[in-house]
Parts: sequence; structure tokens; C-alpha cells
Amino acid sequence: MMKQSAPTQRRIAFFVDKLKRKDRKGVRQAVVAMVEAEDALGRQWQSIAQAMLNDGEFELARRAAELLRGQLGGDEASFLAASILAKAGYLERAGAIIGSIPITVPTIAENAYFRGTLALDSGDLDAARQHLRRCLAERPETGEAWLALAMAGGVSDAERMRLEQIRARTVQRGQDHSPALLAALGRIYEQNEDHDAAFIAYRDAGRALSEKRAYDPERDKADVRKLIADWRGQKQTETATATQDAPIFVTGLPRSGTTLVEQILASHPAVAGGGEMELLPQMARIMGGKAPADISAFTARGGSLAQVAGEYQRMAQERFGDGRIVDKSLSTPRMVGLAITLFPQARFIWLRRNLEDCAWSAFRSHFARGLAWSQDLGSIGTHFALEEALFAMWKDVLGERMMVVDYGELVDQPERLIPDIANHCGLDFDPAMLTPHRTERVVTTTSAAQVRQPINRKGLQVARPYRDRMEPFHRQFDAEMQALSV
Repeated sequence: MMKQSAPTQRRIAFFVDKLKRKDRKGVRQAVVAMVEAEDALGRQWQSIAQAMLNDGEFELARRAAELLRGQLGGDEASFLAASILAKAGYLERAGAIIGSIPITVPTIAENAYFRGTLALDSGDLDAARQHLRRCLAERPETGEAWLALAMAGGVSDAERMRLEQIRARTVQRGQDHSPALLAALGRIYEQNEDHDAAFIAYRDAGRALSEKRAYDPERDKADVRKLIADWRGQKQTETATATQDAPIFVTGLPRSGTTLVEQILASHPAVAGGGEMELLPQMARIMGGKAPADISAFTARGGSLAQVAGEYQRMAQERFGDGRIVDKSLSTPRMVGLAITLFPQARFIWLRRNLEDCAWSAFRSHFARGLAWSQDLGSIGTHFALEEALFAMWKDVLGERMMVVDYGELVDQPERLIPDIANHCGLDFDPAMLTPHRTERVVTTTSAAQVRQPINRKGLQVARPYRDRMEPFHRQFDAEMQALSV
């Protein structure tokens, strides 16, 4: 424990009090004060950085991580700081720090896995494979490393057999199946066109995940019903051209092509890809909710919508700089009402993809967090129907501010559609948008490897080999659509 001055102790007490009260503004105020004073907090900076990550305050998380490293010193503190920086999206800085410490810190396996995932997210697939194989040489049962290696591509037959042997041993020992290990097997089988084995591996991965995080369809339905009741018919008359500082919201079902469109837009010199920022939920926290009644109550208390919009812009610009920001957060379909309240001139691009292809792509994806609905084909059918209902409503509410982009048409005719996308967002078309794979930027979604390739048709008809297994999806989707009267 580092010796702390009386002012430092007062600032810590203020921080703890605001944290207990869930006073987001007060928590930030406390952390700013501690950071600017460079308080001697030592390892406590790790908890403070995590609190800032939870609040979407990525720049403060970065500064806390740097103070953690500087005050503790040593290689292990550097590894901790690099881990925080990576979570905050500062992958280049995280890579520089991890490259400065021995490969044995904290262990060879942990160090190699961290380097491998950094390389994968940065698009250096050769380096990713090298680091991940070093991790697996040390800890061959690390499912997450196998999955990352499968995503990077190039798994050999010998490695596949080794992975199968590892799975067989875990079954013999009666151990819990690693969802990531099973998902890795699924990807490898699918790449080898062994579709029956791939389906079984993905199915088992979903079942293993469901034991850890179960999908609650009734809660999902209740949320959508409330959204529709709150926002249906609330026409927005604002149709002015997009301003140069309004966010661009790219949304749609997961695995519908949103990362590709974000990459296309981020290839424009005036645009930065924000990824899955999830700032709108933070704004809802500030305002006390996302429903019209919550917004009205906030303004009745003297709250300023302009200040909340400014807070969103501040947080985005601290992380990504000035210019237009692309927000492709997964929560956007549930947050559109709040988005248009804060940014009435914002533009929305809603991706549509063949539902069966999209369902299969979601089923085979091992999402790092949330999305429990993706673990079972029937649950995917329920969730997709709910999202269809939201799409229909928001399309009516948004009018000209929403551009619907069909994924199949986009990859078939990029030269026609990409200029239209630029125009919809108030941007002059830039030829670099036609070659988004050349744009160097961090991509941390499950599409990290795909966006490094030229625009192609590989994502079309991916469900065809599994069509006879998709019946649970279609049955549940049709039933929910009928119940929703969509």
C-alpha cells in the first residue's frame, strides 16, 4: 500500500461515495481530480480504470492505466496496463507496452495469447498465428486461443487432430466442455466443408454457453413491446441534410454486414470508425432512461438534451478524435429513439441480409459478451422476429434519415451502392471507400479477419449446407412474426 497524503485520501473518499451513490457525473469528477493530481494510488488505479471502462470513459481509463504502470513499476504492472489499454481500444499503445516486456510475463501462455489477439484485431494474421501457436504450445487446452487461431485461418490437419484429441480427453475426464474450444472445432470443420461435424460442434458450443448465460425470451419480448408502445407513431419532421458533426449510426442484425459498412465509411478521410462504442446506454443512464417519459422527466428536472449530446460527442472525440464518428453498437435498435432525440440530424444505415444466412452466421459466432439468444436456433428465431418489428417501426419513424442497405446487393454492386451510402451520410464519395480492406484500423468484432479482405461474395448463401437443420429457426421466427402481427 502506497503512503497517501490527506488530500489524496479525501479524493478517494469522494470517489467511493459517488460510486456507492451511482453518481456517474460525480465519479468522473473524482477520477479527473485524482488523475490530474497523479495521486499515489498504486494498484488501486486498476479498479479505477475498470470503473472508467464500465462508464465508457476510455480516455480516463487510459490515463489510469498509465499511472498504474508508472507508480507500480515492473513488468507485471506493464502487462496489467496493456490489458486495460486494449479493453479501452488503445491497441497500438497496448502493443508497444507488451512488446517492451519479456514474453514470460505474467506467463508465456498469457503473454502469447494477449499478443495474438492484439495482432488479430490489428489485421496482422501471420503474427497472430505465431503468437497463438506459442500460447497453445504452453497450454494446449486454451479454448479461446484455439478459437482465435481458427478465426485467423490456416489451422493444419495435425492441429485439428490435436484439438480433437484434447476434446476427447475432456469428455473422458467428465470435465465441462469449453464453449470456445467447441466453436473453434466448428470453424475448422466448416473450413474443411465437414458440415455435419461443424453443426454438431456449434450446437454443443451453444449448449455449453447456455449453461453459463441463459436467454430470457420473455424479457426480450417485453422490452420490444414497450419500445413499440413508446415510440410508434412519433414522427420526426426533421429531414435536414446531415451535419458534419452528427454521428452515423450503422445498425442491423449482428452478422448482417455492419462491420463492412463501418469499414467502408471509416475509409473516408473525414470519418472514424467507433465500433461498438455503446455510448447511448451511458446517455440513458445519465437521463434516467430511454423512453419518451424518461426524457420528458429529465428535461422537467432541468436536464439539458444539448449537454447530454455534448457528453456523447466528448466521449467519442476523446477516443477517436474530431470528425464524423460511426457508431455500430449492438444496442442501437433499442436506442434509436434516444439517438434521434439527441441527434435529430443523425443518419442511420440499416443493414439487411438474407435471414437464413444471418441466422446461421450468428449461430456459428462465439460472441465474447451477451447475445445469449445466439446460442440456439429457436432463440435466434425469436430474437430476429423482435428485431424485424423494431426495424419496421423505426423505418416509419426515421423516414429519409434511414437508408436500408441489402448486404447481398452491396457485395454484388459496391460501385453503385457505396457512393449512395456516402451521399446519405452527407459525405463526398472518396475512391478509398471501394477498397476498405486497405484501411488500417482496429476491428475487435468477430468480423476482424473478414474486413481485411476485398469486398467479396463469400458471405452469401453460407446457410445452404445447413438448410435441413434450420427448421427450428424458421418455425420460431414465423410463430413470433405472427404473434407480433409484423
